[in-house]
Amino acid sequence: MSVSTKKILDMGCGEGWLARELSILGLSVTGLDVIPGLVQEAKKFGGAEFQVLAYEEISDSTITERFGAVVCNFSLLGKESVEHIFKVAPTILEADGYLIVQTLHPSIEQHNYKDGWREGSWVGFNSEFCDPPPWYFRTTESWFELFHMSSYKLIQFKEPINPKTGKVASLIMVGKVSS
Repeated sequence: MSVSTKKILDMGCGEGWLARELSILGLSVTGLDVIPGLVQEAKKFGGAEFQVLAYEEISDSTITERFGAVVCNFSLLGKESVEHIFKVAPTILEADGYLIVQTLHPSIEQHNYKDGWREGSWVGFNSEFCDPPPWYFRTTESWFELFHMSSYKLIQFKEPINPKTGKVASLIMVGKVSS
C-alpha cells in the first residue's frame, strides 16, 4: 500500500510502534492516543512526537498542523467517535490527503452480521491486558458507506490473508479527500 506523503498522524498510536516504524522510513510522524500511560510509553521509546488527545477532542483547533495522511491502525473501536474522526479528518489533512484504516475483517462476525456493539476480548494478548472495552462492529458495506458519506473517495481496498491459516486477517481501506 503506497501513498505519497511525508507527514503522518498515527491516530490511536498506543505505545507508538507504528509511528516508530514510519519514522525509520524518513516520515515525520505524530502519534495520538487517549491513554496517558500508552503515550508515556511511546515517548520513552521516541521516534516521533506523541500527545494525549481523545478522539472527540480532535478538531482543526486542537490540531493545527496539516498531515498528508491520517492512519488508524486497529484503533477505531467506537461508533460516534469513529464517525467524528471521519468527519474531522479532512480539516487536519492536506488538500490531497489520505485516511488509511486497518481494522478487523468483518468476516469474523459469522452469526450476527449487522452493525452494533460487541463485547471486547483480549484473546491472544498477555495477562497485562484485562477488562477489554466493547467495540462497535461494522459490516464491509457499512465501512464503504462511512467513507462515501464522509466525502472520501475509496481508492484502495485490501484484505490481507494470514499465511499460516489462509484466512483473511484484516481489512485495509484508503480514502482520499474528495474536492
